[in-house]
Amino acid sequence: MNFSMKSSSFLRKMVLLAMTATLSIPFISSPQQVEAAGATFYVGGTGASDSNPGSSSQPFATIQKASTVATAGDTVKIRTGIYRETITPTNSGSAGNPIIYEPDSGADVTVSGADTADGGWSVHSGSIYKKTITMTNGYNANMTNNTTLLANQVFVNGQMMIEARWPNLPDSNDLFNRNDFRNGTLGTWSTTGAQTVNDSGIPSISGGWVGGTIWVNGWFISQTRSITAQSGTQLTLSGGIIGGDDRLRKFYYLTGRLGALDVAKEFFYDGSQLYLYAPGGGSPTNVEVKKRNYAFDLSGRSYITIRNLKLFAASITSNTSSTNITLDGLNAKYINHGVTITDSDLTYTHTGQVVTGVGTGIRLMGANSIIQNSEIAYSSSVGVALGSNTTANNNKIHDIDYEGTYASAVMPVDGTNGQTITNNTIYRTGRASIDFMNSQNVNVGYNDMYNFGMLNMDMGAIYSSRDYVTDGLRIHHNWIHDSSAISSGEGIQVGIYFDQGSGLAQIDHNVLWNNVVADIYIQHTSSADVQKIFNNTLATSGYASYVTYSNEATDNMKNNIFRDEVINYNPSTTSIFQTTNPLFVGSGTGGLQYRITTSSPAKDAGAVISGVTDGYVGTAPDIGAYEFGGTDWVPGYVAPVSTVATPTFSPAAGTYTSAQSVTISSSTSGADIRYTTDGSTPTASSTLYTGAVNVSSSQTLKAIGIKSGMTNSAVASAAYTINLPGTTTVNDTVTGTGQNQFEYVGSWGSGASTGAYMNDEHYSGNTNDYYQFDFTGTKVEVYAQKYSSSGIAAVSIDGGAETNIDLYNPTLLLNTLIYTSPTLTSGTHTVKLRVTGTKNASSSSYWLVADRIVVTASASPAATPTFGLAAGTYSGTQSVSLSTATSGADIRYTTNGSTPTASSTLYTGPVSVSSSMTLKAIAIKSGMSDSSVASAAYTITTTVNDFTTGTGQNQFEYVGSWGSGASTGAYLDDEHYSGNTNDYYQVDFTGTKVEVYGQKYNSSGIAAISIDGGTETTVDLYNATLLKNTLIYTSPTLSSGSHTVKIRVTGTKNASSSFTWVVADRVLITN
Repeated sequence: MNFSMKSSSFLRKMVLLAMTATLSIPFISSPQQVEAAGATFYVGGTGASDSNPGSSSQPFATIQKASTVATAGDTVKIRTGIYRETITPTNSGSAGNPIIYEPDSGADVTVSGADTADGGWSVHSGSIYKKTITMTNGYNANMTNNTTLLANQVFVNGQMMIEARWPNLPDSNDLFNRNDFRNGTLGTWSTTGAQTVNDSGIPSISGGWVGGTIWVNGWFISQTRSITAQSGTQLTLSGGIIGGDDRLRKFYYLTGRLGALDVAKEFFYDGSQLYLYAPGGGSPTNVEVKKRNYAFDLSGRSYITIRNLKLFAASITSNTSSTNITLDGLNAKYINHGVTITDSDLTYTHTGQVVTGVGTGIRLMGANSIIQNSEIAYSSSVGVALGSNTTANNNKIHDIDYEGTYASAVMPVDGTNGQTITNNTIYRTGRASIDFMNSQNVNVGYNDMYNFGMLNMDMGAIYSSRDYVTDGLRIHHNWIHDSSAISSGEGIQVGIYFDQGSGLAQIDHNVLWNNVVADIYIQHTSSADVQKIFNNTLATSGYASYVTYSNEATDNMKNNIFRDEVINYNPSTTSIFQTTNPLFVGSGTGGLQYRITTSSPAKDAGAVISGVTDGYVGTAPDIGAYEFGGTDWVPGYVAPVSTVATPTFSPAAGTYTSAQSVTISSSTSGADIRYTTDGSTPTASSTLYTGAVNVSSSQTLKAIGIKSGMTNSAVASAAYTINLPGTTTVNDTVTGTGQNQFEYVGSWGSGASTGAYMNDEHYSGNTNDYYQFDFTGTKVEVYAQKYSSSGIAAVSIDGGAETNIDLYNPTLLLNTLIYTSPTLTSGTHTVKLRVTGTKNASSSSYWLVADRIVVTASASPAATPTFGLAAGTYSGTQSVSLSTATSGADIRYTTNGSTPTASSTLYTGPVSVSSSMTLKAIAIKSGMSDSSVASAAYTITTTVNDFTTGTGQNQFEYVGSWGSGASTGAYLDDEHYSGNTNDYYQVDFTGTKVEVYGQKYNSSGIAAISIDGGTETTVDLYNATLLKNTLIYTSPTLSSGSHTVKIRVTGTKNASSSFTWVVADRVLITN
């Protein structure tokens, strides 16, 4: 009995149930409900305009335009370029459907807060140039909107210039070198009335210092004052007194006057004119000036993702309503710049919010927001400001707070809680790495912090003061080391510093070393100020490991290693003190050198502390930050491993009527591409792509990109259906008993199967079930599935002998060719595939899957094209016509010698051949097979006579004393000649070969010939009889491009020659 696909009898259902109860089923994917992907908008590139719809072929010009139309689930892909704009999105995303802003594949995208300032420069004096330009509205202590800048900022070639100052700053990349400031103790400072400073080192400058600014640093803060009067080397300052003694006046510099502009990389702006001494001198180029504070303003927007963008001279701001913001893979440089510091504590007014000390930097203010995998560099104030329940993870943050305020690299906002600050590398900060005000339940772990305190002198890498409440703060598994504070400075220079009764915190499993004065300092103001200090390794050997100068509280200290004194407190005996050698391993990167050895007195000597020493190894916890035999943790930023861009195929997947030459590419430079043609998943051992893949029959190409140091790309897949003229593809769901129909006999199941042809298949594992297919043609190809549960099928043609095919494969192959018939006589045939009930020993079952069949019918070929101009060598551009004797056939051709396909250039009229090339062509017509390939090689030459003179292309340039005159029999009956040693002529040309023609005679000498200044070849021009217009030199094949041939009189000759003449006649250039 025959069962068609539509049979639904009870018997059949029972058979199928019994079958599936005993067999593992083949891979058949079930339909799934998939959430529709959001729209993709494109920005930048060729033809970009905000009047466009934002499609790939018609992109927007600005990111802002895209941000006005993007809604939840949409992606904005940005092409390579610098976008000088502030993006303020109109819409928010939603949970699971953020709005994403990211580079298009392989694009390099910068969002800049600066505008160009090129052109219009004129000399002011010497190397100082000036131009009229509108910049910021003065210098401000308050940031109130996007265009109220805190200070002017000028860049050349992407590097910040320095406002003219004294002393000069030699390296504008190093804003922390104390040697570049004036030693404040060299001046005399008044402390009553209007403050003055008298320093004999203050230089006299044109225009004086009145109207300028003094920046002063010392102890714990920096301040600025305006200069209101000058008498010699005495300056009078505005505002309040800076310090009652020298502690707040350790260093200073003067700025804000044109007369101070005296070295390269300095600028000055007077309100209308910008003055600039460009690097290297000369007229400035590649100049930019800061115009905007923000690259993105996300205030009031949520579920926004910004990834893999560069920010320049701008930051990102948000507010507490901006939740679920993700900033990922940013490279942000010069995010903030200010110089006005009017008080010892700053209050910046920021977009309506008054926020002490954190009005600047990247502001991540809304809950469930994160910045990760990013590099943040060069901020005069804060690096990253965090609101409640936000995260900064795996970032590299450096060169922060070069104003020298209470700002820090990462700063939880006052009155917030629940931040996570982990796995960051923080270095080169003016003051603290992380500064706390009233912020509770903060997790600070696995950070690497060093080179802190580069300006201020009373601080810690982690710092809090003024009775700020930090309850729930945990500081753990950090490296804190190599403080840049000066030991002769004022105050305390330590690793972790809780000043003036601030806290509380749990400090555990940290390693601290090389921290100038001490590793931990706690100043108590009440008996409630009890810090928990457990399992730390305090390796600094300077003044002390731990210091407290107030005895109101006793800190809870256990399991610590102290390598220096413990001052004013005797901690738990479960610690290792200065007099006991802890026996560190002494090797390893950074803090790993402070792991303990197996014989260390710290091993198994610690107290059990719940939640701190859990999971210890041995009989008891170890003392110190590292557990012997435990995890050798390393904190800090780890550069994310980039992923190779997914390969793309050209032409795209689809149905074609001719064989296709498919190119595969990845936008990741230097990546290898590995591919398969059988639908299997490619690996590093698959075929290496080296050139176009010929797809002459239906198949699925899959490819991956691979590059050392990067993650392999996603797998790209493209299914090609090749219906050559005279071929027919029939899907397994076309059923019946007629021509080109699948006839199923037995109990066959069917279902959806993603990746199969038309995403469906039939299947059976019952012995002797079969399907057959009647067709008319000369060949048949059968496509099916191979898998670990496939059996052995028997295939026969027209009832003849069966051929067994093992369909087992350890990995799944869908829509794969399993059988190709031999060439058959033209006529009607039947192909039959039978389930044998046998299998490969490695297979788990006997399944046979039906997917599709391709039938090749006999077809006549189109007539091979002919060329109207025979192949050969020709002088000058030629016009070549193509034709075929097959009426209505298209002609497709190539000019680079490659084999033409149906996607090659369509012939519509004579082809202009202006340079040497090989034309190839095929004729194509529906219902016929493609013609054979016709080929014709053309060599195009240009002849230049010796009387065509000059220094341009295809001209003879004569150097020395050359004569000229008529010469019957020479080319165009004229020649040039010289016999003077080292006289020469040369010809510049564009081509791939050059031939030099001259004269040979019994008075000719020896010439030296070279190409492009290379090694000379000597040519003996002697001949007993006169030869004119004769070939004397042929170059090797040259790379296509511009070249120079040079012929020099050597002044030497053949012994038989009577003189040393060299004659110029013509050159023949192969284009």
